[in-house]
Amino acid sequence: MRRMLLLTLPWWALLACARPSSSGDDLGAFEPLLKRLPADADLVLLVDTAQAGRSFHALLARLEHTPWVAQNPGLQAIWRQQRGMLDAALAAAKTSLGFDPFADLTRLAAAVRIPQEGEPPLVVVAEGRFPPDLPGKLFPEARTESMGGQTVYRADIGPDAAVIEGRLLLLADRDSMPGCLAGGTDREALLNRHHGLRGVLPPGFISRLSFAPPAWLKAQADAGGRQPLISTLAELRSLRLDIGDELCLAAEASTDPAAESLQLMFEGWRDLMTGGQDLVRGYLLMVLGMDLQELPGLPPELRDALKNRSAAVASLREFFPAQTPAPRLNRSGRSLSLHASPEMAAGNASILGIAAAIAIPAFINYLRRSKESEALALLHSLKTAEEMHKAETGSYLACGPAPEGTPGDNPRPWPTTGEAAACFRKLNFQPPSSVYFTYRAEVTPDGGLRLEARGDLDEDGMPLIHSLSPDDPVPRRESPEGEW
Repeated sequence: MRRMLLLTLPWWALLACARPSSSGDDLGAFEPLLKRLPADADLVLLVDTAQAGRSFHALLARLEHTPWVAQNPGLQAIWRQQRGMLDAALAAAKTSLGFDPFADLTRLAAAVRIPQEGEPPLVVVAEGRFPPDLPGKLFPEARTESMGGQTVYRADIGPDAAVIEGRLLLLADRDSMPGCLAGGTDREALLNRHHGLRGVLPPGFISRLSFAPPAWLKAQADAGGRQPLISTLAELRSLRLDIGDELCLAAEASTDPAAESLQLMFEGWRDLMTGGQDLVRGYLLMVLGMDLQELPGLPPELRDALKNRSAAVASLREFFPAQTPAPRLNRSGRSLSLHASPEMAAGNASILGIAAAIAIPAFINYLRRSKESEALALLHSLKTAEEMHKAETGSYLACGPAPEGTPGDNPRPWPTTGEAAACFRKLNFQPPSSVYFTYRAEVTPDGGLRLEARGDLDEDGMPLIHSLSPDDPVPRRESPEGEW
């Protein structure tokens, strides 16, 4: 959960994006970060995290003063409670990590190379104030190594991490970390590949995202003729998304057919932005007319707030105004840009905010589920090992638990010594070097078998238990954990 504090930073803005400029260069503040990104990156993201934090606090203040909250004491109490929980979480992070994401982060740059196969290498460089041991607190399972005169934290799972002079935090895959530490990237080579990075940063700048098609994508398009979407992406010279006081999507194609395809796509997005805002507003107005306050089981605070329809409608129209200027679509030769006004940006930013509120917990849950899949796979492997042992000896073998205790959000090393480790080795059951669950094989009084995996991924003190017996086709979830 602590790592998600960094992942949520780009969403703090929730206000939308900016006008592009074809001349000038305003990237000086990002120079210390750019020189540590790989020059052959396919995606580059620049974020003014300080501005993102200010926008986030402004949004919270705006939400607190909307009529629906301001006119309903019950919602006010819930809002203050949620703010208190957020403040407490940030205070706890500052205490445990020695790091305040809002106060100590100023800028962030990230780069991704998109391979045709395999995991995409990622480099993140953050500027701010960082305690030297922050990587060790973020990744407690990591070991330290010396590289290029710097201490690098390396874990079996996750990126390498390092802090340079207390002002730069580096997160990178193993192969990219040496270049990230050296900081010798040719700035012009990176900017020549990412034309979209050039140009004056827009008013209210929060972030700029640039995409340059990887070489393998162009080769695939050339080899296979024109393919849906692939050809359009492969024929891009640059693609840029700016977030600031306005929203701007800008692209340049390398061929006339690709420019025609881009124009149709931009026109479609322009219409979706306009129609989508109207659709969401209309849907919510219909929902407000359904007497939702009569639903059984609603908290009293929400029931009272739903009765105050005038305040709810006023707040809805504030975030989704009925009449806003349509986004502007400009084209000059093979270059196109789509600009959303502040009013349109605000409405669509609310949609983004709703999507983020759904997507970020969903992503956290996805991470949890990916860890939970370990238990399912290893229980099946342990069941197979026990069945083979019974076929050879006539009985099952009781083993475990291993490792001792209940692992949490961070994995624990699988033991290599001790009675439990020896017992599991006798079964030829050998999990990875670190696991998120503790495993046990129990022999029942009637000679049967019960296998168990126990973990506490969200560290709420409520263990998640999966069990498996010889007659079960799949593991059973015996004690669902609390939601994230």
